Amino acid sequence: MNKNFNEKMDFKYNHIPEIEKDKINLDIKEKDGIIVNQDNNKIFENIQQNLLQEISEVIKTINNWIQKFQSELERLRKELMIKLDQAIFLLIDWSEALQLVIQQKPNLSQYKIEIQQGLYSQPSQILKKTYEDSIKQVNSSYLQKIILAKDSLKKEIEQDKIEILFKNFCIWESQLQKKELQYKLINQIFQKEICYSLAFNQQGTIMVSCSQDAIKIWRFQDGKQIDCIQQIYGDSETDYATSLVFSRRTNFFIAGSFDSSIKLYYDHKDKWYKQASNKSHGGLVTCVILNKQEDQLISCSQDFQIFIWKINLPLKSIEFDYELQRHEKAVIGLSINLQETEFVSTGYDQKIIIWKKKANQKWIFNQLIDHQYSDIGCGVSYITDTMIAWQQSDQPYIHFFELKKDIYVEINQLKLEQSKCKTKTQLFLFPTLYNNEKKVIIQKFNSKIYFILLDKETNQFKVDSNSIECSSSVFFGNLSQDGKFLVIWDYLLKNYQIYELCYE
Repeated sequence: MNKNFNEKMDFKYNHIPEIEKDKINLDIKEKDGIIVNQDNNKIFENIQQNLLQEISEVIKTINNWIQKFQSELERLRKELMIKLDQAIFLLIDWSEALQLVIQQKPNLSQYKIEIQQGLYSQPSQILKKTYEDSIKQVNSSYLQKIILAKDSLKKEIEQDKIEILFKNFCIWESQLQKKELQYKLINQIFQKEICYSLAFNQQGTIMVSCSQDAIKIWRFQDGKQIDCIQQIYGDSETDYATSLVFSRRTNFFIAGSFDSSIKLYYDHKDKWYKQASNKSHGGLVTCVILNKQEDQLISCSQDFQIFIWKINLPLKSIEFDYELQRHEKAVIGLSINLQETEFVSTGYDQKIIIWKKKANQKWIFNQLIDHQYSDIGCGVSYITDTMIAWQQSDQPYIHFFELKKDIYVEINQLKLEQSKCKTKTQLFLFPTLYNNEKKVIIQKFNSKIYFILLDKETNQFKVDSNSIECSSSVFFGNLSQDGKFLVIWDYLLKNYQIYELCYE
């Protein structure tokens, strides 16, 4: 806080016109060994007033948080007391119902047929059976009620807003002196099924996500109201959507799967349908990307191959066109430049390959980027039409390569601050995300999400001091197409976390 205040004070002084500075300096006198200024009182009064105003705003914000905490705690206490009282009354009723079993005269008419058939030879057997059945009936009825009460209580605790409020207060406090990019956790949605990938439509009103062997369609309203409106199950037990890409033009998306299949999903009269491609990869599909016209899809896989597909949306078809071969191990990342003159691929063979578009619109091998790192690239993205960002898997470095004299050469590298989690990332399904409008790279490494911003003064990228620390290195996510929301699914917490991003 003091640093922030000092910076503001320095700024104010440095921006005083030179003539005014001279007037202030000329008015400085020394008295009893102390430097004084005849206008000191006025100057310090102004500074103090500005500082007090800033401090008042900070205190006002903190008090707002306190009031929210208090309000939510009171609401939760009230709700919990009601539900706890309901559970206690159920237990009392349960005990009384068991006492009634003893007091009431047994109803033997229901055993009339069994008595006639001689199934019960002694009256004691009939009475014992009567009491046992009555007790079982009472227990079964009240157990169901208690389970419902327990689930209702658990749901109230899990869905309360206190955790979100507390996390956001901690985030806000850590961001008081940070001005580049800020984020806010605005929602959490429970999902126990694993989610490897998710994507948004152009308007940011629909989110689609993997839910084990199904795909969920969500209505997404500013990140605060999220409702699952449809669930589409896969064609096999391993049909997990490992890569998703949503159209920027209309309501359709494409999924690459753990079972090696590629499918097109389209909306018709507010209901979603799927159509499988006419060919499959030979392994897990690691990445799918669309061209601007959205009549071509590029996919890559653990089978070392890159497939080019034809998309025909009116016919709801996705057809294999041809394949590209240069990688010697699994291909795990793709990115296409804005002009669509080239795309880049990276894989487990540590290669970074550039593919060029010929005059006949066919893709061909162009060059292998030379680098000295014995490491897998877990993410790759075009920053400009001739600049690429490549993320190492084992080491916390992002490398920037730029086209110079028809050859890509490394021009810069950035080191990411090590997270508390020391386990290796080894998860390529969280892509390198780049918001071209805001000039921000969003990169996962181990248990952290980093924001890498373009410094306008130096025209160089720098790692922002803000980052998101997750519960472990196992999480997946994506950015909304307008760059406003970042959504991740956390494996340990089993929930979606929705962050709102604010760009300065």
